[in-house]
Amino acid sequence: MEIIVTFDLKLLKKADDTISATKNIEFNGLELTLEAKKDAKFESAFSQVSELINKKIVITKDSLKRDNVGIGAFEALFFVIGEYCIKSWNIVVDDAPFAISGDNFLAVLESAFSDTETLQAFMTEVLNAFNEVIQDYKTKTDEIKKKPSSNTTGRSKK
Repeated sequence: MEIIVTFDLKLLKKADDTISATKNIEFNGLELTLEAKKDAKFESAFSQVSELINKKIVITKDSLKRDNVGIGAFEALFFVIGEYCIKSWNIVVDDAPFAISGDNFLAVLESAFSDTETLQAFMTEVLNAFNEVIQDYKTKTDEIKKKPSSNTTGRSKK
């Protein structure tokens, strides 16, 4: 007697678009929400920034899908955070919500803080929150990958 074992590969669990991690930041009246979720464009841009930080080279915003302007490592990182990870903020310009983008986040960093110490404190807060969101998202996706599917016994339905 031969036993045939079959598996439905569609039942394998993997990270999908419904999984995300968020973190709220409140700093001197500025409120924003960071979000990490499955996004191929973010992963590509973040990978480039990671290489930039490690190699100490200059990349362009064009390679991050923006204007061809050379930027440094930390400016690129904040650009990517603004472009892909800010879900919401309470910034209003000319009585209208200020559009969320990498360029606009860099503009906020340039103009919203009057002194360097406050700017550095805010940037540290954003980087810490960004790291927490990325780690939380990674933990959630790793947990899903580890859980066995309970939808099959592994035995043939014959």
